[in-house]
Parts: sequence; structure tokens; C-alpha cells
Amino acid sequence: MDIDVPDEDVDPLAARVEQVGLPITLHADFAELNERLIGLVNTESGLYNAGITCAIRDRQDTTCLACPISAHEEKTELAALCRCGREQERVSTELAVAREAKRARGSAATSPE
Repeated sequence: MDIDVPDEDVDPLAARVEQVGLPITLHADFAELNERLIGLVNTESGLYNAGITCAIRDRQDTTCLACPISAHEEKTELAALCRCGREQERVSTELAVAREAKRARGSAATSPE
């Protein structure tokens, strides 16, 4: 399989996040997000069981959202894994935001005025 590697002169992180990023829902429901994450993990498991893996994804120090060789826009089996990994990271971030918002509301409710 050929992987399109960007030119070394091009900084894949140079684009402004407002132009390339997707908005994160700040009012998401915990149960809904957890169910979505479980579904994504099951999807990744199915891809893994079918032999579809990514050596970059398997590293602990990488992220699919910042991967400069992501194939998420293609119509290939690897692209399905790329899309799944990117969506897992978005949902995980939404869960972290929801947890932090809940924690902040909890500490605000217990703070003396």
C-alpha cells in the first residue's frame, strides 16, 4: 500500500484550528457519549479482527487527529480505521469537556459566596 507523505517543507500543524477543526458539543449527554465511544471501540475491534491496523495508531505518543498521513477521506479499509480513530478522539475530548464542566458546576455549587 502506498502512503502519501506530505512534503517536508509543509507544516501539517500550520493551519488554524478554526479553519480545519470540527466544533465540540459542550452540552453533550454522558450516556450518549459513552455509548458512542463504545460503538467506536467495537468498530475498531472489528477492523483489527479483519487485519486492518496502523503502526502509527498503535503508538501511545501519537494522535489520529494530528496524523499527517491520515487516509480518512479515502474509500479504503485503512481510511475506515483513520475515521474511527479521529472520531474516538473527538468523543473522548467531548467526554473530558463534559466531565470538567460538571466538576466546575459542582465546585461552584459548593463554593462560599
